[in-house]
Amino acid sequence: MSDRDFRQLYEIFLDNNDPENYDGGDAIWDAEQDLGFEPSEVSEHAGLMALTRAMSLSEVTLARMAAAWFAEPEEVVFISGRVWSRGWEESFYKTCLVTPFSTSSNGFGPLRDLRNLYVHGYGITTNEDRRLTLAQKLYEAFGDSEPTDEEKALGYHGTSYYFGEYARYAPETKSFVSAFFWQKNANLSPLSTYRALIRIQEHVTDAHAALGNGVREDLSADNSKFVRDFEKWEKRQPKPEA
Repeated sequence: MSDRDFRQLYEIFLDNNDPENYDGGDAIWDAEQDLGFEPSEVSEHAGLMALTRAMSLSEVTLARMAAAWFAEPEEVVFISGRVWSRGWEESFYKTCLVTPFSTSSNGFGPLRDLRNLYVHGYGITTNEDRRLTLAQKLYEAFGDSEPTDEEKALGYHGTSYYFGEYARYAPETKSFVSAFFWQKNANLSPLSTYRALIRIQEHVTDAHAALGNGVREDLSADNSKFVRDFEKWEKRQPKPEA
């Protein structure tokens, strides 16, 4: 929204001023002053904020869908009012269903890592190796293709990136390349954000379909990591007083 508002104001200022004494730089300044913010600063966080919200909602949805299979979900999925751990979620969907499902598939895993990087580290990795590893996973899951005709029709343009528009991940060298410079912190393009949100929606739909086929009837600690881990955890809990 901020980018669209900015572009509209920019065009208005250009159209309503003498081009001999007024250029694009003047229009940018006036548009920013009129809006009260710099669109680039807003867009830097907008995509990551949208991703953070979508990931949180999807994690709760995955938990609630699984909870429907437990007689007492508050003792397994919502312990102490909190959503179960990422490890329990993964092992339940992978080892307890008739149709195993990986909650890290479909790019959901690296999107989670990107969300965590933003929430816990303001989008800044602790070292270059971690940034490159995450960039590689995101590239493998999403690529960096140009907008499709459908995406263009929705108003998306430009390129797909996750660490700023000047940092392109090169799979050939497993490194970042740039003709100018790049930021160290995560920064999603509108196109990347859109694709991530669509993928999250598809991922939750796939999980629901897998759950629809039911839970295995032969579950035990021998054939399910989830059952094994839960039983170990349960034994460590303090016994209620008589």
